Amino acid sequence: MQYFIKFFPLFLFSFFLFFSQKTHAQTTLEQGDLAIIGVNANNFGCPGGGTGSLGIVGGNGEDIISFVCFKDITSGTVIDMTDNGWERASLNLFGDTEGTIRCTYNGGTIPAGQVITFVASNSGNYGCVTHPAWSFVSLNTPAGSTNNFNLNNGGDQVYFMQGGTWNWGNPANSTHDATYLGGRFLFGFNTSSVWQSLGMSTKKSGLHPDVIPCFHMEPSTGQTDFLRYNGPTTAATQVEWIARIANAANWQSFADCTAYNAANTTFTSFADINNLVNLPILPSEMSIDCATCTGGCGTLNETLTFNLPTVGGPFDVTYTDGTNTFTLNNISNGHTENVTLTASTTFSLVSVTAANG
Repeated sequence: MQYFIKFFPLFLFSFFLFFSQKTHAQTTLEQGDLAIIGVNANNFGCPGGGTGSLGIVGGNGEDIISFVCFKDITSGTVIDMTDNGWERASLNLFGDTEGTIRCTYNGGTIPAGQVITFVASNSGNYGCVTHPAWSFVSLNTPAGSTNNFNLNNGGDQVYFMQGGTWNWGNPANSTHDATYLGGRFLFGFNTSSVWQSLGMSTKKSGLHPDVIPCFHMEPSTGQTDFLRYNGPTTAATQVEWIARIANAANWQSFADCTAYNAANTTFTSFADINNLVNLPILPSEMSIDCATCTGGCGTLNETLTFNLPTVGGPFDVTYTDGTNTFTLNNISNGHTENVTLTASTTFSLVSVTAANG
């Protein structure tokens, strides 16, 4: 997974790393900042499932999607989601007969790691059972389109996105030429083990390249409408949590919605407003240390030590001295790199990416 990080010098040749945080009206999410941890794609078969069994939406059936963000979600945050298939009929284009929803949060800050659960009904009603201050609007055009967000039983996919514009393409239905322009694809989820481009079905979708290799989840084999994370819950860094969530062995599937909703899994319920679930997140603590080897008034030979997560590696690291950019591949925590300096230099760590996804 990738982080965008900066650091600054406290002394001429001592450098420290910190996460760059900007103040926005909303929380800006990057890949790795959101992950789906539970999907009930067919709650219709459960008691009240067709009339709003969670007490927030009504209509013909419900889909229940639980996810977690690794940044605080502040008021004004906007997240988009769609169950339109990527490359359903044409390469590099979305289908256009399913739903695309813009979700806007206008409440108190949701702390990083707290599970958020959306519920969507087939009739176009949407809500959030854990944090009711979310509002929802369809991005489908032309106005009045009845293509609602609705995960198909027997196979479907959902993408979470942010910052883009949903372009319907040809205003006629079934041209399957929609695009999401200028935004970021955060996470993809498939209730089937196979991502299939050009599947020509509401139950099929290709895997968008922006979520490869780290930011998607699907069952290891077969298909299930009921799947949720049931792995370790001890405190871990964001890198470690993403690795846990991406491991299909840490997930549990269920035969039906009753079993999914009532399961005595790691988290008793992802959808209980009175008992919110929080994933304990440890600081990543990535940094660069710089030690002077020789010096004086002339050239200085420095050793950079890269402090990286102890799990989730090896990593591909990109850093810069402000003029040139350098890439280190497949390095691990504690890696050292010799650099030569002739003047005061500020290094910036551009990105840290898990080499194996």
